[in-house]
Amino acid sequence: MKNRYKGLFVSRKQNTRLFSITRILFYGMLTYALLFFAWWSNLQYTQMTQIEKANKQILEYKAQLSKDSTAIADLSESPQYQAVEKSTNLRKYMIIAGAAVLFLTMLTGFWYVEGGFRREVALANQQRNFLLSITHELKSPIASVRLILETFRKHELSREKTVQFADRSLKELERLNQLVNNILLAARVENANQWSEEKLEMNELVEDILEEVRSKYPNVRFSARFDGTANFITADRTAIATIAFNLIENAVKYSSPEDAEIQVIVRQKRGRVFFKVADNGIGIPDKDKGRIFEKFYRVGSEDTRKTKGTGLGLYIVKQIVKAHNGSIVVRNNSPQGSVFEVTLPVAN
Repeated sequence: MKNRYKGLFVSRKQNTRLFSITRILFYGMLTYALLFFAWWSNLQYTQMTQIEKANKQILEYKAQLSKDSTAIADLSESPQYQAVEKSTNLRKYMIIAGAAVLFLTMLTGFWYVEGGFRREVALANQQRNFLLSITHELKSPIASVRLILETFRKHELSREKTVQFADRSLKELERLNQLVNNILLAARVENANQWSEEKLEMNELVEDILEEVRSKYPNVRFSARFDGTANFITADRTAIATIAFNLIENAVKYSSPEDAEIQVIVRQKRGRVFFKVADNGIGIPDKDKGRIFEKFYRVGSEDTRKTKGTGLGLYIVKQIVKAHNGSIVVRNNSPQGSVFEVTLPVAN
């Protein structure tokens, strides 16, 4: 395992080095192109100025040869003089406009290429974090169940110990099953995005999910509030259950185990059903609020993060909500914590 992680870190360093070299080469080529075009534009502008000056001197020389004092005095007002000045100024404006357009085009290209570089690096880091977390999440329950099975094989256990170890194995297997389901669901929302539709009563569904989470986290204080009316929606039952479960479990995971308080609210207003989950946990920094629904994205670094997860939960929630013509927002709770609110259309 250590060698595998070491390989991941070495690969990350190599990718970072390659990215830095590529950026330096790109910036060097861009700087060279800008300097070269600036020199060329200045050269063209200088030549046009010299040509204009030479043409005016030719007109002055012709006027002097004709020995016409009136023509010499009014030379700057003559049609030939005005034509030379107009033609030269037009070419100067074309050089300036062309330089400006090319400069802006190159800057725009630089902006998009730089953005592409940054997105690729961010995606590579997110995939690396996902690989690290998924490796741990998969191996942890497998190792736990294996240890329990080896204990069964080597020792004669009492009935009480057998039941205790069996319950622990079932919990670990359920955790593994949930992880696999999340991965499969992430692939489903990306590739198919097709859901079955049935009429669901949101209050009843949320109560069922709450019972499931309560049994999993008996030390957490949960409170639920419903508006007293039936809140029907037309949606895929498994998908909506996934939304409720992921949001409620996230609220538990990012709250203190000693004083965690999770509040769940379901209400209806103006043809929409609102499902809200509020916690008193660590909260989400403002800079991360716009990214927490991205695939593989997790707040902080996988090297220092202690909370279990793969960065797929909120991504799946966002995609399911979007597929059901709903919306989801996140904001700060008071005095601390986070509030997630999902809005779905009421069933006709």
